[in-house]
Amino acid sequence: MKEGVISMAEFKEEPPGVDLNALRRDIDIMRSTMAMQIEVHTLTAKLAKSKYDALIAEGFTEHQALILCK
Repeated sequence: MKEGVISMAEFKEEPPGVDLNALRRDIDIMRSTMAMQIEVHTLTAKLAKSKYDALIAEGFTEHQALILCK
């Protein structure tokens, strides 16, 4: 077998040291907080857009405003 290539059997094996219960708990936490995460992203986007608009209103070019919003 070529170096760096694994067999299908090796691919299907559970990786050593993986705590599936911990991964399941992490997924449950993500599911339970998803609505709040979406709200945070929405508010962050509104703030970024507000900053961009304010920079344009103050005379910055679109390019300059984008750079300052990075």
